[in-house]
Amino acid sequence: GWLIQDFISRLQSHSLLNTRLFWLEQPNDQVLHQLYHHAAALLFLSQDEGFGLPLVEAAHHGIPIICSDIAVFHELAGEYATYV
Repeated sequence: GWLIQDFISRLQSHSLLNTRLFWLEQPNDQVLHQLYHHAAALLFLSQDEGFGLPLVEAAHHGIPIICSDIAVFHELAGEYATYV
């Protein structure tokens, strides 16, 4: 994203950081695979997304998807996702 430095600063100083809240910068493919392997679901809320690669990755790993009700996500996930 862009223009989110204030949000990142809040995350990095949050009291639950590295206990129940994790901030990963530029995870490699192995880390992403482990995250998807252990995930209960993907929550992907966006107002305006160009493509939505995390939806494709989550579906590839068989993870339930909860995402924004925007056209591009319907094109990608179809009936597989739950839209909010």
